[in-house]
Amino acid sequence: MVTAAIIPAAGKGIRMGPGIPKQFRSLAGEPIVLRTLQVFEACPEIDSILPVLPSDHIEIFQDMMRRAGGFTKISNLVVGGEQRQDSVYNGLTRLDSEVDLVVVHDGVRPFVTHNLIRSCIETAYSHGAAVAALSAQETVKLTNPEGWIQETLPRDMIYLAQTPQVFRRELLVEAFRQAKNEGYYGTDEASLVERMGIGIKLVAGERWNIKITTPEDFVWAQVYSESKARTTVIFEGMQ
Repeated sequence: MVTAAIIPAAGKGIRMGPGIPKQFRSLAGEPIVLRTLQVFEACPEIDSILPVLPSDHIEIFQDMMRRAGGFTKISNLVVGGEQRQDSVYNGLTRLDSEVDLVVVHDGVRPFVTHNLIRSCIETAYSHGAAVAALSAQETVKLTNPEGWIQETLPRDMIYLAQTPQVFRRELLVEAFRQAKNEGYYGTDEASLVERMGIGIKLVAGERWNIKITTPEDFVWAQVYSESKARTTVIFEGMQ
């Protein structure tokens, strides 16, 4: 099946604080969004990539791409919308007609692996929809708006959704169409599909597949990048 990846990277990154949007900040010498795109570029299961970007950063991104080089799968640069859901919808409207499976992955999750992308694609191929998710490791409390605990939820039933999220194209397009017609905004793509009563299969996520959202996330990402680089140098020195 022909598989395209939509990479939403059009957010303002307000929680990261002042400065350039987080997706364009340098992490280990490269913009975060380019590091994410390089993983998908090198993934054999991905046929085309559609980054979704802020309108005022299209030229900046093009310059970044030229300097980085090596991108052959980027088929379109898409202008983002007001919210993430609008941005992904804009990407859906720009897909080539032969695309069968759609992968949606946050532009600020640069540590995603080929194995996780492949697992999500294979699961969506078999079941129609797949979402990477982590099982909860700590006790989960449900509170009321005032902050009083109402209930302790069963931890073994709680999962934290990540991306990639992968869907058969016609399923995702219909979910977005219905949400748009009804003025509904969900927190992720899976929530739009769920409300149609469609089952979604979970795929075991990866702890290091974090979404860089806050300054603390960025510090963790820097440390993780440096540790990966040191491990690679040590491994290559042993060969």
